[in-house]
Amino acid sequence: MSVVIPTRNRPRHLHRCLEGLAAQDYPLDRFEVVVCDDASDTPMTEAPASLVERLPGIRFIPSGHRSGPAATRNRGIACARGEIVVFLDDDVVPAPGHLSAAATALESNPEASGVEGPVRSDEMEAFEKAGIFANTVETQSSGNYLTANTAYRTSVLVKVGGFDEGFPDPACEDYDLAWRVTRSCGPIAFEEGLLVTHAVHGEQTIRSLLKKCASGKTANIRLFLKHPDRFPPAWVVARFGRIFRHEVRPSLTQLVAYFVLADMAHAVSTRQLILVRPRLAMKTIAFAILGITQTFLKLPLMLRQYRCVLSETALAPAQTVLRPLA
Repeated sequence: MSVVIPTRNRPRHLHRCLEGLAAQDYPLDRFEVVVCDDASDTPMTEAPASLVERLPGIRFIPSGHRSGPAATRNRGIACARGEIVVFLDDDVVPAPGHLSAAATALESNPEASGVEGPVRSDEMEAFEKAGIFANTVETQSSGNYLTANTAYRTSVLVKVGGFDEGFPDPACEDYDLAWRVTRSCGPIAFEEGLLVTHAVHGEQTIRSLLKKCASGKTANIRLFLKHPDRFPPAWVVARFGRIFRHEVRPSLTQLVAYFVLADMAHAVSTRQLILVRPRLAMKTIAFAILGITQTFLKLPLMLRQYRCVLSETALAPAQTVLRPLA
């Protein structure tokens, strides 16, 4: 088994993640850890002394330039020696039984191409009390496919070509991979024991948030055009011309309308949280408003991405073919 962790400028979080891997109940001689650095300001080239003996199978793969999480994970896949590749983000801590759960789930489900698990935050109250733009992740059900906590058979990753490096930012590349896998290789199982805890990140700057919103919108366009069958037709979108079908490519106007309506629906969905968890509800509404604003501010960027995807000869295959590193 190979654990692939992309990282960039998060040495403290990465150390916590590695500590979690060192505490696994899975035999140390049956897994390796591949840490792929994405051109950090101060790259980590070796494990801290306290972890060397506890993680003998750890390797660090440097990068001379920033390439984004999709390309960074592809480098990790190319270096992986295991029959299963487990993906973790550098800001999560796996539960002690994490790797055992991944191995058991795939061994007991031979038809499954991969397995995903819940992502939890033990600091939700701290998150609610933090600044309005604090950030964390928490999921409890299947169908999220977060690369913070998934595992795939290596043969499946090679077959589909790994991650699509046309997603340069941490947005939608996980959905794209999972949807290609389920379409051509088989289902992705869900295992409660495959559990990680996600860190709470503090207040971000408005500039960083706007950049994140912009990258998310352009990634959504690429995802939408590659997998229109995965998005619901939605009665409101149908009014703008065509109902989305697999063989029909939506116009940019339809996409923008869909994203705005989705953000509005996200904000409206918080109505039940207002009385129970008002701080969390206000954060959700703030992010939805920011997302709607950014949709219109970044229309030229979204148009370029739209034209870029349409100009590609084939939308479904990934752009990258995995090959061993020299």
